[in-house]
Amino acid sequence: MLEGEDPDTAELEDARHWERVYAELKSFKLRMIETAESAIADGIQKPASREIVTTDLVALRAELRRFDRRLAFWSRRVTER
Repeated sequence: MLEGEDPDTAELEDARHWERVYAELKSFKLRMIETAESAIADGIQKPASREIVTTDLVALRAELRRFDRRLAFWSRRVTER
C-alpha cells in the first residue's frame, strides 16, 4: 500500500481518491512498458542494454500487476458504497 492508504476507510471519497491514484499509476506504468517493449523491438544494439531493459520489463510488469490488484480493490470499495 501507499503512504496514507487506509483499506478500512468507510469514506466513499477516500475510495474514489485511491481508485483514481491507482488508475493513474497503472496508466503511467503501461506507458513505461510500451516504451521498453518498443526499444527492444526496434533493436537495442548493445547486449548489456538489452539485458537491462528486459530485466526492467520484469519489474515493470510486476508493478503493473500490483497496481491492477489495488485498483480492483478500490473499484470494489467504490461500488460497495
